[in-house]
Amino acid sequence: MALILLAIHPLTSNGQQFPQAEQLATALTEAAAAIPAGNIYLQTDRGVYEPGEDLWFNARLLNTQHFVWYTPDQTLYVKLTKAGSDSTIWQQLYPVSNGASSGHIYLDGSLTAGDYWLKAYSAHSFTAGPAPFYALRKVHIIKDSYSLPRASGNISLQPETNDPVQLQTFPEGGTFISGLKNHIAFNATTSNGAPVQITGTLLKDGKPLQHIETTYLGMGSFDLIPQQGATYTIQAGDKLIPLPKAADTGVVMHVQPAGPDSISIKITASPGMAMQRIYIGSQIRGLMQAAATALLKDSLLVRIPVGESPGGIAAIALFDQQLKPLAKRLVFVHPDKKLNIHLQLPEQHYFTRKKVSLVIKTTNEKGNPVPARLSLKVFYNAYDNNDGKHIDDHYLLTSQLKTRIDDPGYYFDEKNKDRLAALDLLLLTRQQNSYLWSDQRQANPDTRPVITDSIAGNLSFQGRRNKSHSSPNLLFVFNAEEKNNTLLSTDSAGRFFLDPAILASGNRLYIKYPGQSKQPFTMTVTDPFAAIAVAEKNKTPYYPPAFKRIKTADTAIIFNRFSKTLAGVEISAKGAKTAWPKYLGKLDSIAKLEGPADYVGACGLLNCPACGGGTKPVEGKKYSAYIGNRRQEIVSHPFAFTADEMKKVKYHYPTFTEEQLLKKFNLAVAGGYYISPQFDQSNNGPDFRKTLAWIPDITTDENGEATVSFYCSDVYGRFQVSVEGVSEQGLIGKGVEYVEVGREGGLTN
Repeated sequence: MALILLAIHPLTSNGQQFPQAEQLATALTEAAAAIPAGNIYLQTDRGVYEPGEDLWFNARLLNTQHFVWYTPDQTLYVKLTKAGSDSTIWQQLYPVSNGASSGHIYLDGSLTAGDYWLKAYSAHSFTAGPAPFYALRKVHIIKDSYSLPRASGNISLQPETNDPVQLQTFPEGGTFISGLKNHIAFNATTSNGAPVQITGTLLKDGKPLQHIETTYLGMGSFDLIPQQGATYTIQAGDKLIPLPKAADTGVVMHVQPAGPDSISIKITASPGMAMQRIYIGSQIRGLMQAAATALLKDSLLVRIPVGESPGGIAAIALFDQQLKPLAKRLVFVHPDKKLNIHLQLPEQHYFTRKKVSLVIKTTNEKGNPVPARLSLKVFYNAYDNNDGKHIDDHYLLTSQLKTRIDDPGYYFDEKNKDRLAALDLLLLTRQQNSYLWSDQRQANPDTRPVITDSIAGNLSFQGRRNKSHSSPNLLFVFNAEEKNNTLLSTDSAGRFFLDPAILASGNRLYIKYPGQSKQPFTMTVTDPFAAIAVAEKNKTPYYPPAFKRIKTADTAIIFNRFSKTLAGVEISAKGAKTAWPKYLGKLDSIAKLEGPADYVGACGLLNCPACGGGTKPVEGKKYSAYIGNRRQEIVSHPFAFTADEMKKVKYHYPTFTEEQLLKKFNLAVAGGYYISPQFDQSNNGPDFRKTLAWIPDITTDENGEATVSFYCSDVYGRFQVSVEGVSEQGLIGKGVEYVEVGREGGLTN
């Protein structure tokens, strides 16, 4: 067979000579239009909490193609739900500034132990289309520190009893051709998709041909030259899995390990195929990187330049003359093109309550300093939920594939020497259509945002049928302290919008119509979380929860480290409990003073019909009240009441519902931005903080440096120092260190 060396040039240099490449680029651009423009990464200060604690989070919103900060969105919708149920524990709005948001959630002391989902949404990350990018993070609630999970070793990759093993095979490039050497990957899972380690035998016509086994998380591969008419199966235990029937003609694509400057691809055609013109394209996140054309007779060796390409998953596609796909393959390029975050601690061991200074340095893959925006958390290591999810594997892997990815952090941990081989095997077992940026465009994609940065409302009057001819009306918007009054105008249809500037004025906002309309009216405000609930029903984000191996050392804890564990604190104040928010409480008082028509007559009877009027009754005081039905007859005193017409009662003012109060005072209510408290890292008094530091936004200077400090608490043991971030050029990275905290006079083991 002839071997031809073909160098592919970037599309920008030869697009005029290759009009088919323009068609490929156009198809990719159209497909990318169905993908949300922003992608949220959600981080919490730790993964395990106890009821009554604070949960701190930050959200990074990046452009989905270039991984630079995505700034159009200004509102973040956050909710916490109980796993396995529809119950919502918390839902609030938070402001977004320059692509980042951070905030606080109070975990009520009544929360039950178990898993919870923290979710975040923004206008351009959560659309009605097939690829909604809402952020998802699992947090675990435990009863107390004694309930921390303790693993006895690695999680078993053996199936449950009687749980059948499922085996899928994936020929490289998607083609299985007889007479040619085919590289075939396989993936073994249980019925619920959990990976399983297996050993087995490849059979040809029922006879053993070669031994096969999985190498990592249920994945493995082997080479095979299938013969025409032969039947191939894999025997794993007592299960036989047939391989697909090999086609008589076609092409096989084999990708060699990617280098720093190029990807080498060998393309082999089956014997007897006529010479034909083929087209080759390479794209990363929907951006065309290279394209070329060549004549294929028997085999070609193609080198695709990737020196200037960004890091991440590249989709290599081979097309015939009609631009119909012949073979496809996913390849990870530039695993080292990342943001390197170096953490420098003067010591690794500290005493309780001591100050720790940390120097952070950020460089690119060449070691040159680069400015970057980072986030820092320092937390007690036993309170990590070990989900294996970090900013790099989120943006570069799990958000790019529409399938389950187990232990994503493994492929980005440089301590794992086989991580790149395992990553390539992972991509081999993910078909091309699982790639988010596949050129197979969804039919009629709906890219409308489900939510916007503003909250919509409507003012409507009964009897006005033609709203288009209605005059605009003025509204007042103010917060619970009756401050930050804003004048708002409806449009001709009665619609109005609470924009981010208004939402920032308070967590609870009131909208008042001050007009004196003779027509009854209603004023409503849209609940954005209701729209979210409808839109996300039956949708699954493209980065599902991951499983991670847990070692005993990761969760070991000495249970006497906390001098006291408080189950909860209840604070009671003198006087009656106030059930109303501040402003509604004021309205309730006004309504009670204005509202009751009850009176105490001059004779001392409550609502005496003979007196016809009097003073206001006193709350809680006992009165004799007339309960008879002879009111028309009773016009003045003296008048004789019978015993059955009188009753002794304790007077209470009427009770109003919130809906009644709002209607009475021409009001509507809306949720504004939640005002998060400041994270307190002081160590005054007894200090049992498990999170020592939470700094959601740090920027390194032009030398790539920043210095921060924090204080140890009275908790001693191993603490994780974790920093994640993004450079101005879209490089993503993380850095992790550990510090040991011990008592004066002796460190812990």
